[in-house]
Amino acid sequence: MNQNTTIQYNIKEVFNNNWLFFIIATQPILDIIAFFTFNNTVTIISFITRSIYLFIIVTYSFISVSKKRLYLLIMLPWILLSIIHLANSIRTSGGNILDDTRYLIIVMQLPISAIALTLYAREHTDATSQLEKGILTAVITIFISVILSLLTNTGKSTYETFGLNGWFTSPNAQSMILSTISPIALYISSKKNDIIYLFISLMIFILLFFNGTRACYYSLVAMLFVMLYILLTTSKENKNKCAIIITVIFIALTLGLYKYSASLTRANDVHKNAKAFKFKISKNLTRDEAHKIIRKSPLTKQMVDDLGFEWTYNNMKEHISAYNLTDNRLVKRMYAKYIYEHSDYLTKIVGFNHGEIEKYGMDLENDLTALYYYYGYLGSIVFIAYIIICAIQAIKLIIHKPKIIFGSKFVILCFTVVLTIGGAEYSGALLRKPNANIYLSAIIALLMNYIYVNSTGENNYEK
Repeated sequence: MNQNTTIQYNIKEVFNNNWLFFIIATQPILDIIAFFTFNNTVTIISFITRSIYLFIIVTYSFISVSKKRLYLLIMLPWILLSIIHLANSIRTSGGNILDDTRYLIIVMQLPISAIALTLYAREHTDATSQLEKGILTAVITIFISVILSLLTNTGKSTYETFGLNGWFTSPNAQSMILSTISPIALYISSKKNDIIYLFISLMIFILLFFNGTRACYYSLVAMLFVMLYILLTTSKENKNKCAIIITVIFIALTLGLYKYSASLTRANDVHKNAKAFKFKISKNLTRDEAHKIIRKSPLTKQMVDDLGFEWTYNNMKEHISAYNLTDNRLVKRMYAKYIYEHSDYLTKIVGFNHGEIEKYGMDLENDLTALYYYYGYLGSIVFIAYIIICAIQAIKLIIHKPKIIFGSKFVILCFTVVLTIGGAEYSGALLRKPNANIYLSAIIALLMNYIYVNSTGENNYEK
């Protein structure tokens, strides 16, 4: 073997052993760069960078797997959906599809990268380790950056005057990122030693407890209880009493200090905003009363101006309350409903051009609802089918190996997928945010690979 061949071999070896770790670990760094240089040019650069990452994941996984026909077959529904959606988008928008194409790439990153990573991990045993190390590194990077932002007073609050967000431009997306990567980071650290587990637990507690979003707080409570279950159900010879004590302490802190949490501050703010809507609302409103009340709220007043009073009244009359009239998410869903109802049948099947709602500045926040409106019946079926396949595989494994419910890794991965999909609808800013959904792709790949290994092997559930 000559020197050039040796160098090429070493470069390839280094790439193979680190490429997934690099992609996951550098995600927070890309977000921090975007925070300090946030403008249209940098947004485009950030989009291009993440698109390159996606291209590397899809193409290198394809090159590296042996079952290329299976790879393409599984990707086919997403390819067909994208082609049909864009073709219809051109038809309905007169060729104005740049924004819609960009948005489609962002949305499709989750399923196609999850599929690519899943198939790659089946044939490359080091993929799991790379993904897990990348996630743990991302958590540590986020924590360090948030602390530095506090020390230098250069960070951004989650809300106007409170909430620990740090050097990240989108508080909602950052909230969902933390909810997605914290459970697996907690689990990984529990397999190290007590000191590492204590420090990672402390980092996660600070990041989620003081973030300010209810999604982060509820996620923190849920993951701590799941970790306690995992630690208590681990076989006796592996049971870590110190880790159990640490987890119980953080559960007590999370619940006991709730009144000091930024999450409660946010809940009180929402309540105050609703109470500030002083217009008296009776149960049986006349059209004139409803008209006055709807125009009292800036959100619904804009709806009347954009969509007309008649449509707004007919669709909002069942939702007229102080809270709903100040609910930004509800109003955005109404805009999507209006556009969808005024679309032709083909558009309802494959979804409308994202620019149709963007022109109102009303991009939906609830992810699953957005997927239904933006990609229609067909898009919903494809996405639901993908989620159902994951669920079926997990259920089949439980049926064939009931003891898997005591497999700590299986439990934490299933919990994370359920938590994040629920959070995507409740909070949003996950399935349609490339800096957030890349982590969920990694989690799904880890889960599917775990199921595959335990379905083909014997007694692997503790590994």
